[in-house]
Amino acid sequence: MSEWTPTTCLRCAVGCGLQQHGEDGRGLVAVRGDPTHPVTRGQACRRGIDETVSGGERVTRPLVRDGGDLVATDWDT
Repeated sequence: MSEWTPTTCLRCAVGCGLQQHGEDGRGLVAVRGDPTHPVTRGQACRRGIDETVSGGERVTRPLVRDGGDLVATDWDT
């Protein structure tokens, strides 16, 4: 991911429009409000932005389902 990609914050019921930016080898490095979102027009709360980047539930590596469990794997798999 080397460009800004649109996404949505799911921290609360508002569902703010966000853009995320990643760098090869580093993963997700920045998040900002999406100025093209028709409702939030670039506005987003600090909690949504901070938790999107560093939240404890954020997926940081590829996962595959093995039976009913998610198991870490590598990107090639």
